Amino acid sequence: LQSLWQGVYLFDTSLVGKQLYRAALLCIASDIPAARKTAGFYGHMATKGCSKCLKSFPRNSDNRVDYSGFEEEDPLRTHEEHCSYAAKAQEAQNKAERERIEKQYGARYSSLHDL
Repeated sequence: LQSLWQGVYLFDTSLVGKQLYRAALLCIASDIPAARKTAGFYGHMATKGCSKCLKSFPRNSDNRVDYSGFEEEDPLRTHEEHCSYAAKAQEAQNKAERERIEKQYGARYSSLHDL
């Protein structure tokens, strides 16, 4: 997609010959779980499962997520922070470190962060 944003010269069936073609991703249509995964968020069962804020969801004794206790004081996520957390995860030295960072921030790398 980055190459297509800059433009790619392609031959077509017209008499002009090579022409510059550009493309951009404008919209992704999907259900909520797919949209969250595409954007680099953890799923709703994660400790930091909210895509709007950084609230931690504890687990109860039978390992179910406790979604109670939303407060207005919970810090909101920003696009810049989310991309920063995803970059930290991508730059991890090994799988265990990457998974620790992803779990800590509720964010993972997505190639859409590069666009």
